[in-house]
Amino acid sequence: MEGINHKKKLDMYRKMVDISIIDIYNRYAIYKKGLIVMNSFEKPLNILIHQTNIILRNILQKELSNYNITAEQWAILIELYNDEGINQKELAKRCLKDTAALTRSLDILEKREFIKREKSPNDRREFLIFLTGNGCELVEGLLPMVLEIRKKITSVLSEEENNMLSSLLQKLIKGLV
Repeated sequence: MEGINHKKKLDMYRKMVDISIIDIYNRYAIYKKGLIVMNSFEKPLNILIHQTNIILRNILQKELSNYNITAEQWAILIELYNDEGINQKELAKRCLKDTAALTRSLDILEKREFIKREKSPNDRREFLIFLTGNGCELVEGLLPMVLEIRKKITSVLSEEENNMLSSLLQKLIKGLV
């Protein structure tokens, strides 16, 4: 293959597997640098996780947009539904958001009367976040739809695969955070 020019190599790869030209360029560049440690057409785990996240977020966002709620706002609301009265720092940690981004989301949710902030009895500089009655109603109203989306998404996996995937992802998250 050494005598074949770059374009011919790409054409050969393209005929072997039906993948995009960008993917072929990326893999060829990685191959030339000697970095390939996997099947040359297998996507790295971080890219698969990222693509899966984008797809899942888009599916959820499409449904939530009917209620004028973003996926990020839903993550905050469901976290508070499960454990309200936590401080902003803890909520940011659980939602994997920086405090500035979380503050903006909380401002929007508070303006729409889905959450309320109360001063902490232990620390005057700290606020505890609670769902309002409207916030609870919203979560309880949307929860069946969100669970149905989750069921639809995971229907391509067996129960055993679902459990294994969930366990592995949780292990990965714990190892990274």
